[in-house]
Amino acid sequence: MSYGLSIFDTNASNVFTVTDQTWLQIDYFFVGAGQSVTKSFTGLPSGITLQTAVIFVNTPPINSQFRTPTISISGTTVTVTGIQTSASSTVSGTYTVQSGGAYILVLAK
Repeated sequence: MSYGLSIFDTNASNVFTVTDQTWLQIDYFFVGAGQSVTKSFTGLPSGITLQTAVIFVNTPPINSQFRTPTISISGTTVTVTGIQTSASSTVSGTYTVQSGGAYILVLAK
């Protein structure tokens, strides 16, 4: 006899068991428009995969163009760069391009 957890969908197909790997949150941090944050997670086991999720906490003013911050992952290092610059067009003149404030969730599997 074995013990554990299995979750089945409506077709009786097993969609999750306790032996499945899941993404676990290992950190979160805030990045504002124009800010750059680099975090290294050197204590993690070798072969681990990192992924990020972005949660926006505010939006730019109406006269700004909204952009997602630039995120790069290299091994166990995550770098996030918020955007804040200006641009212009013949239709609307000069306007601000920014990413707004965001929390970055770092997930590992």
